Amino acid sequence: MKEPVPRVSIGVPVYNDAAYLHGALDALLNQSYTDIEIIISDNGSTDETRAICEEYAQRDTRVRYFCESQNRGASWNFNRVFELARGELFKWAAADDLCAPTFIERCVEVMDHEASVICCHARTMHIDSMGRPLDHLPDPTMDTLRFSGRKLDASSHRVSRRFLDVLLGSGWSARSAGVFRVNALQSTDLIQPYYGWEKVLMAEIGLMGRCHDLPDILFFQRIHKKSSSSLNSLIDQNQFMNPFATNQLSFPRLKLLQGYLSIIWKHPLPFSTRLLCHICICRYLLQFSKWPGIFTRFLRGTGI
Repeated sequence: MKEPVPRVSIGVPVYNDAAYLHGALDALLNQSYTDIEIIISDNGSTDETRAICEEYAQRDTRVRYFCESQNRGASWNFNRVFELARGELFKWAAADDLCAPTFIERCVEVMDHEASVICCHARTMHIDSMGRPLDHLPDPTMDTLRFSGRKLDASSHRVSRRFLDVLLGSGWSARSAGVFRVNALQSTDLIQPYYGWEKVLMAEIGLMGRCHDLPDILFFQRIHKKSSSSLNSLIDQNQFMNPFATNQLSFPRLKLLQGYLSIIWKHPLPFSTRLLCHICICRYLLQFSKWPGIFTRFLRGTGI
């Protein structure tokens, strides 16, 4: 008898993530929506990660565990869990973040009723290493930044407004952990080997369809010293994404700009929309208030 294919695939790329892995996997396995599979790809962990993964795979048949002999970088591992997915819907899940029990169910419900929505997420709370709320960090999906008198809107029916939301807003990182339609992700360039890849991926998603944010806090993004968001050095950032890169001092922000320009021409957009998207990039580059911080991080990252 042919094995039934789960509707939702959840990809968990891991590398030495034993500290928070139990909590992340428990949160996924305890979802109210049960027609799921959890795909764990281990980038050759040297801590207790492998033992934890094998334990969960033996305990629950919905868990599929794959292990590499060496660390091939975060970009490879994120793409790997997607390649192994069998469902029509897909979610990336970090090994240190948490989802409320109804997260998947609520996202699936929206996508079943809204054909134009190709990514669904929820309001986000940042938590620390102990799981305590970080009240000083705002919910990135509730960005109130305005442009030309209008609030940024990832769910807009206008392509250029969604594109601008990714470029100027702050919800892109959280939304990359939402639920996607697999056929939409297959049309993207997926995860490229440079730090900050989420922005280009979500910008490309924005060119193709709408992103919907559920009104309730159902996602908990953990901020801690070893999280990828805490990497400041350019070498550390580039090595995290691709340890085999020949130039570990490449500047990710230039890669982001190149990525934005590339996806505008990749998709069959009307001339007027393509023009508006280029204007959005100009607006992105003219954020002069951010330049000193970018320059400072560049100098710190290169050790100058």
